Amino acid sequence: MNKNTENLEKMQNCSTKPQVKNKAGKKENFTGEQSGKYSGDFSASSTVKNAGFSSVSINFQLKQTGIALKKELFAAFLSPAVYIAVLLFIIAPSINYFFAGQFFIAGKATSDLRNFYNFFPYICILIIPVLTMHLWAAEINGLVFALPLSTGALVLGKWLCSLIILVLCQIFLLLVPVCVNRFGAVDWGQIFAANFVILFYFAAVCALGQFFSLVTKSQVTAAILCTIVLALINCVHLVPLYFSNAKTAAKLANAVSFAWHFDAASKGILDSRDIFFYSICTAAFLLASVFLIEWRKEKA
Repeated sequence: MNKNTENLEKMQNCSTKPQVKNKAGKKENFTGEQSGKYSGDFSASSTVKNAGFSSVSINFQLKQTGIALKKELFAAFLSPAVYIAVLLFIIAPSINYFFAGQFFIAGKATSDLRNFYNFFPYICILIIPVLTMHLWAAEINGLVFALPLSTGALVLGKWLCSLIILVLCQIFLLLVPVCVNRFGAVDWGQIFAANFVILFYFAAVCALGQFFSLVTKSQVTAAILCTIVLALINCVHLVPLYFSNAKTAAKLANAVSFAWHFDAASKGILDSRDIFFYSICTAAFLLASVFLIEWRKEKA
C-alpha cells in the first residue's frame, strides 16, 4: 500500500513539473514561468522571421522593378519617337514663353513665369501619348506572359521609365528661369512650387497613358485615345466659361481638370489638395493597369 502511494506521488510530480536538462546537464523542474519564457522566445523568433521574410519580399519586388525599368529605358532611348517627343517638350514651352510672350520686346517683357509653366499641361497632350503608346500595345501578348517578373514590377517599371524621361526634360528646362533671371528678378518660390507639383502631374498622366496603352494592341490607337482623353481632362475647366449660370458645372469641371489643379502651382502656391488629387489619380490608373493585366492572364 505504501509503495503504491509513493508511486502515485512520483507520477503526480512528473505530470505537474516536467524535467529538463540545464546547461550543466542536470535535470531541473520545468515550471510554468519557464514555459511562458520559452513560448515568448519562440513567438519573438517567429516575429523576426516574418519581418525578415517581408523585407526579402520587398527587396525582391524592388529588384524586379529595377529590371523592368532598365529594359524600358534601353528600349526608349532606341526609339526615334521618344527623341522627337523630348525635343518638342523642351522647345515648345520655351518658344511659347520667349516669342509668343514677346519677351524680347521692350516694355512687354516680364520675369513672371506663369505663362511658361501653364503651357506644360497642354504640351503634354501631345508628348505623353508618344512616350507611353509603346509601353504595352506592342508587347501585351508576349512580354507579360513570358518574362519571370510580377505584374506590379512590370507596371511600375514602365511607369517609372516615362516619368524619368519627363523629369530629365524638366531638369533641362530649368535653364529657362536661369536665363530669365539674367534680365530680371524671378520668383524662386514660384519656380519651386511649379516644378514640385508638375512632378505629381507627370506621375498622373504617365499612369493614364500606360493604362490606355494596355487597353488596345495598336500603338496608334493607344496614342489617339490617350490624346483625346488628355485633351478633355486638361481643357474641361474651360467649357463652363462659355455658358452663363453654370456654377455647379464649373465646380465639377474644375474638380476633374488636370490643368486647373496645376494653375495654383504655376502662380507659386503649393496646395495640398492638388498634390492629393494627382496622387489619387496616379494610384488609380496604376491599380487599374495591374487589374487589367491579371484579368487578361486569367482569361488567356
